[in-house]
Amino acid sequence: MREQFPEFFAFLDEGKVNVLYIDYLRIFGIRLSNEMSYQQINFCPWTGKEFPKDLSSEFYEELDSMGIDYIDDPDGVPDIFKSDRWWQSKLS
Repeated sequence: MREQFPEFFAFLDEGKVNVLYIDYLRIFGIRLSNEMSYQQINFCPWTGKEFPKDLSSEFYEELDSMGIDYIDDPDGVPDIFKSDRWWQSKLS
């Protein structure tokens, strides 16, 4: 992801602009004032390039198919789902 959007990740790494990337859901966003909320964005603010589709639905469907309820039992989620490894492994 970093190779595709170096400008976005440069600002993310600097920490001077309140952008975020949730790797396990592949969500790009802008943090809102309370730090817990964000506005999802679909295009890079610096290049206008479209971000890949977020994987929220696929994430929850995958866990559901395993009988895991992420909301009620976040500790029961396998480690692979706590990073982008779960969807990166499907690309390989």
